Amino acid sequence: KKFNAQEKFKSVGNESRKNWRSHRDEAYSLSPEIIDVKILDKCSVGCPYCNQDSKPKDRGEAGLDLFNAIFSGLTVPPYQIALGGGEPLDHPLLSEILGFIRSKTTVPNLTTSGYRFDEKLAEAINYFCGGVALTYHRHKGAEWFVDRLLQWKKALTSPQLSVHIICSHTGSLAINELIYEFEKNRGLSLVDLN
Repeated sequence: KKFNAQEKFKSVGNESRKNWRSHRDEAYSLSPEIIDVKILDKCSVGCPYCNQDSKPKDRGEAGLDLFNAIFSGLTVPPYQIALGGGEPLDHPLLSEILGFIRSKTTVPNLTTSGYRFDEKLAEAINYFCGGVALTYHRHKGAEWFVDRLLQWKKALTSPQLSVHIICSHTGSLAINELIYEFEKNRGLSLVDLN
């Protein structure tokens, strides 16, 4: 009997994503597995290379109505929703958005500069998020970034914390700066961050 992916999804729903190994030519998902949402078009970090053209001035934000529309338009909820911006930590409803996404059996993740640390926000991120990526911005410097990385590493006990490096012709310089800051100035190895 030929394997039928659609029937497999109907019979076991989201559980199939946890244990099911697929073959490219036979399997497909009934909905997107990952959705990337720009929840805010505001950012105060001021990256000269911002691919989102986000500025310190507020130019709009996504509300819970957007996430209601996303979920109501899908037969099966996505496995993950990645939140970005602008700077998602500046979104006034970030905790509520994270909780709403998780209530739909979807894992929220976010990418941030990490510049704005807030205990209540860290608590919500710990409770709801599966992962957080802190973006290294070279124009702010390795010391600035590592300060924030260590602050978030201390605060986050549950989600996976990773480093996001914007690579261009200076990508290897960025990596070298971080290694130097970790090892020479802080006495840490990159392994210590796991």
